[in-house]
Amino acid sequence: MYLKTYNFSMMVLWLLTLGSSIYALLGFESEFFTPLTLVRITHLVSLLEIFHCYKKWVKSSLSFTIIQVLARNLYAWVIFYAYLQNQGDPRFVVALIFVWSLADSLRSGYYFFGGRLLGFFRYNLFIILYPIGQISEIVMCSLIMKYSPSPLRWLLAPLVVSYFVFGKGIFQYLYKNRQRYFQNLN
Repeated sequence: MYLKTYNFSMMVLWLLTLGSSIYALLGFESEFFTPLTLVRITHLVSLLEIFHCYKKWVKSSLSFTIIQVLARNLYAWVIFYAYLQNQGDPRFVVALIFVWSLADSLRSGYYFFGGRLLGFFRYNLFIILYPIGQISEIVMCSLIMKYSPSPLRWLLAPLVVSYFVFGKGIFQYLYKNRQRYFQNLN
């Protein structure tokens, strides 16, 4: 029952974030429910996913989950801030939040409701969304490294390198999960 409640909560948070990012991309502003505020709240709650893996309540890989959740929190709390402080385009941040929230609202919706339609989108859209998100994250880090006078720019170099070292493996992992999902439908 707890995991159902968690997945429902995450689905609602991601849908709110998705709606807020669409609203912002259309040129409207909200003072309270900004995409950045909502993605930060959502990623704080997502820290529970590490605990779920540790307790083996879910089948996800603990190491994969730790890397993903901590990296997303790093972006939400540090990298987005540094990017915006260096005169980065806020629409770029909102577009990345849109990609994340679309992927994760489908993921948490699938975990809550199940069903073939949500499963189809959950296991197919990552093929488009993952590379868009990864390239956007690399571009954002590269721009911070280029224009930021802060020491953060030197800390981002290993992060950027990690995309090239681990990115393909993570995509292959997701693709294998996709194959498993479709094999189990038959």
